[in-house]
Amino acid sequence: MISVVVPVYNEGKNLQLLMDRLEASLRSMDRAYEIVYVDDGSRDNSLEVLKGFIGRYGVRVLELTRNYGQHAAIISGFSIVRGEIVITIDADLQNPPEEIPPSCARWRKGTSKSSGRSGRCGKTRSCGRSPRGS
Repeated sequence: MISVVVPVYNEGKNLQLLMDRLEASLRSMDRAYEIVYVDDGSRDNSLEVLKGFIGRYGVRVLELTRNYGQHAAIISGFSIVRGEIVITIDADLQNPPEEIPPSCARWRKGTSKSSGRSGRCGKTRSCGRSPRGS
């Protein structure tokens, strides 16, 4: 399973487009997935939009009681993921969801430059964009 963690703060206007693009990208991979949205105390309609996604395949919504910051939102999402591969993506569409399938394909082939450490299994996992300049 692939888990995508999406920290959200005041992104109500972007969420429907993000959801549609994420679903299309993840479905193209022919693999089980979940999308974990973490609302980081948004003051706009983000949480209401996210609640509207509940019931769609693989969607989970975690609500933080206030704005703790992007890092805390990501860590909160990591604490509930079920996937062997975990990807983070910003809700503002700065990184296109369409990059997920080719990035994962590069990872499976061993040619990806980005990596992370999985505390659950102690193996290096990578899937996602490598930082600029890497």
